Amino acid sequence: MAHSTTVVSMDNMDYISFLPDEIIHAHILTKLFTKEAARTSVLSKRWSSLWSSLPYLEFYQFHFLHTSAFRDFVDQTLRDRQRTETDILKFKLCVTHGIEVSDFDDWIRLVMERNVQEFHLEFLGIQPYKWPSQNVCIAKTLTVLELYYCEVKFESNMMLHQLQVLSLEKVLLDERTIEIFIRGCPSMKDVKVSNCYGLKHLNVSNHLQLKRLYIGNCFGLMKVSIIQVPSLESLTLYFTKSFVSLNPLCFKVDPKAYETLRELHLCNYHIEDKAFQDFLSRLSNLECLILKNVVQYSSSIAISSKKLKRLELEHCGFFMVEIRVPNLTSLKYENNETLFYHLETYNVQDYIFSDCCDYSTNLDEKSLKFEPVQRLLANSSRNLWQGTKMVVDMKWCNYVIVLEDCESIAQLPYEVIDDLFPKAMCISNMSFPQMVEWFLNHSLCFGQKLLVISSADSKFYKVLQEKRPNYYLKSSTFTMTKEAFERNTHLLSIDNVHGENDQKYAFFAALLEVGFNKMQAVVLEKL
Repeated sequence: MAHSTTVVSMDNMDYISFLPDEIIHAHILTKLFTKEAARTSVLSKRWSSLWSSLPYLEFYQFHFLHTSAFRDFVDQTLRDRQRTETDILKFKLCVTHGIEVSDFDDWIRLVMERNVQEFHLEFLGIQPYKWPSQNVCIAKTLTVLELYYCEVKFESNMMLHQLQVLSLEKVLLDERTIEIFIRGCPSMKDVKVSNCYGLKHLNVSNHLQLKRLYIGNCFGLMKVSIIQVPSLESLTLYFTKSFVSLNPLCFKVDPKAYETLRELHLCNYHIEDKAFQDFLSRLSNLECLILKNVVQYSSSIAISSKKLKRLELEHCGFFMVEIRVPNLTSLKYENNETLFYHLETYNVQDYIFSDCCDYSTNLDEKSLKFEPVQRLLANSSRNLWQGTKMVVDMKWCNYVIVLEDCESIAQLPYEVIDDLFPKAMCISNMSFPQMVEWFLNHSLCFGQKLLVISSADSKFYKVLQEKRPNYYLKSSTFTMTKEAFERNTHLLSIDNVHGENDQKYAFFAALLEVGFNKMQAVVLEKL
């Protein structure tokens, strides 16, 4: 008698349900929005249990069509956690409108009672939400607190021994509240105060553990003091335009932090004397320096450090700048009203030099010159020319020219380039996707035509088509010769104005002379 055989397909096995709860919580349900995670509860009793014990909750009001549905879902979920005494390790709430303050207060209290470790609140309503200070005081397990568009005011001291990260964005608060936070959170390592208002004097003092401090664009802030913070490693100060001051007393850092500071970001800071130079010279262990719109009037500045690895200067104004940083690996120099007269660094790996201006700028006074860039690349211990690309936006035509061949760029005579006074110029070894992003972000795509010259099929054009497929139309492709160039671009037939044809002929003659002849050229016209 024949025996029948049942074949069980391995494809029909439910392997996920056999995983431990911790794996499903941390690697599956957390990848879903909380609203979607709740729907898994209908799969089986085990999945229902997994949902009800999920310790990571994120609620976004814009996932719901009706305010009442959102309110009921949040309320029911939190009360279920209270009933089952389930801890909430991470909680995020994003609310847009229509929620009563009493509901807010209840939800925050319920979460704080469930041993929450990370708490994130984003309020996008018309008026800021008044944070109930008494609720945060009961969260003894809290390690991360992030508030967006709230009003926070503490009348009395509080203690959060476990809090390590504090982020306040678009928050209305006063000096006393910040001081209470600093004093009441002895384990805090990261503080971010961004786009806040109500502060005039921000005093961060007497904190032994603080490592990273970010103060950004706080309206009305007139003075910053950082005193006795011996562990500070990273300092970011993005001042508003109203802060821009010539008074060195508006920005004070305790000398004890000079040796520990590894990273400094400074934006919108103007000063008359050499106080800023003195400040920089004392940062002996600095590894990253980023300056944006920093001006020291009537004075040169020297950046000299053996430990500095990353340097960015953007929209800065110094009389002259001298750079002596032998171990620098990353250099960014963009749109500065500064002529660097000495550049000594031999280990740079990634670099970008660029200069852009609007039509009101005197093009003959551009600060970026090709000569020191060429000298830097030639003197480096690495072959920095490898991967170098160049973008030039000509002032006398509607063309933006992209040169992809690094060996030929290296041979271009700097006198010819510097005499062009282009509207924009960028020299960098960044990747092609990064170069295209730079091109788009700096509005060079507003030009009518784009000429790309490369030794093979243009990678710049390929990436540009991927990012903006309907932006440019290829109008012609040709092999670079003088005749083909003039026939396809008509750049050399424009009327001579103030001797500009001499510059144009010199530039294109240089291109053909140093190796761009016989290369592939693509002319793109904007749609």
